[in-house]
Amino acid sequence: MYCGFDTETTGLPRSNTTTDTAKNRWKPLPDYRDLAAYDNARLVQVCFMLINRHGIQETYTRYINTGVYIPNTEFHGITNAIVAEHGITIEQFFRDLEVILNKSSVLFAYNIQFDLNIIKSELFRFSVNNATYAERLIALLDAKMCTCIMAYASERMHINRSPSMKQFYYFAFGKDFEKAHTADADVRAMHDAMVKCGFPFDWTL
Repeated sequence: MYCGFDTETTGLPRSNTTTDTAKNRWKPLPDYRDLAAYDNARLVQVCFMLINRHGIQETYTRYINTGVYIPNTEFHGITNAIVAEHGITIEQFFRDLEVILNKSSVLFAYNIQFDLNIIKSELFRFSVNNATYAERLIALLDAKMCTCIMAYASERMHINRSPSMKQFYYFAFGKDFEKAHTADADVRAMHDAMVKCGFPFDWTL
């Protein structure tokens, strides 16, 4: 089973090369264990989509309440009030994550290293109080085959740069998609563009 996913956060990890985080969107990320670098990139929403040869089998979308202030509501529309009312605890998310990973053989995300590092940084932060459990989930993530769809999009679009998800979707369909920068909309748009462009899913995995 393939598992596509996306995260929304309170911002981007701190860069060591410039204070302009926008310029570093596609640069190498800080190690997930550098928690200070991820203090401004806390998880607020996640979506996982489980897919097999018959199509989408399951979609999991949750707000995550880590108790931090969300300063970038204008980017994804997620407010502290929404998270306080509808969010689950990070502990509940980790329990759900383990179930999802046990159903999955291949993970894919648009900028997969970013999304993996966000989740791993939350696990590593949690490991202060529960090291064994967090390390087991990190090992489970590391054991999965992973595919970066941004790299596929660059190849498919025949360009020598990293296109945005919106650019990839526009390439596939000739139009923008609605609710960009919400985890569920981004995952669905990514999946639809992959299918439209003939992504080589291997259903034997």
